[in-house]
Amino acid sequence: MDKEELQKRLDEISRNWGFDYAKYVGEYNGESIYSPEFDEEGDVIFGWPVYLHVKGDKIRASKNRKEVGKVMNHFYPDGVD
Repeated sequence: MDKEELQKRLDEISRNWGFDYAKYVGEYNGESIYSPEFDEEGDVIFGWPVYLHVKGDKIRASKNRKEVGKVMNHFYPDGVD
């Protein structure tokens, strides 16, 4: 799957979850991490975030809150605003 196809698939998954698109966050633990996002500023989801983990052609959601916490600590060690 090329980058364009991957982004289409990630955006599709994000839309199925009620978001607008998937944004690349960075690399973590040998996987590319994407965050489902909204187009509009100020849209908020309460509770734990979800990340999309990509390795090769495999896409999966974060397994649990513990994994989400590790990803968040990796990318946002000082917390998020």
